[in-house]
Amino acid sequence: MTLPATPIRNQVLPCETGPSSVRFSRILAVPDGEDKLTIRCTLRWVSDGRVDWHVPRVEYIADPPCPSPDVSIAVVTGSHGGRPPVSNVQDNVDYYANLCVCVCRENDVDLIALP
Repeated sequence: MTLPATPIRNQVLPCETGPSSVRFSRILAVPDGEDKLTIRCTLRWVSDGRVDWHVPRVEYIADPPCPSPDVSIAVVTGSHGGRPPVSNVQDNVDYYANLCVCVCRENDVDLIALP
């Protein structure tokens, strides 16, 4: 089998299952000619710095429901060393509001994540 030049990457979608737990899932169509699935887990920005990994369950669904639309998420953070001093909450709100406006002008974003 020849690997595609660019791997197909689909993010799983989070669903909160408790006060400190999230379950991820996604229904995907198998591309023609494919017979393998690779699942990667990346740890980023969690409050307690830990992930409990369980062997994923992969199921074949003969007649899957219509897929949910993709969601475009932007992560907006301040630049290290280039940020003006913050002396109150409003300074912080103004700083991040400007960054959010800029990212929305350049991208089609459904959700913005802030630090």
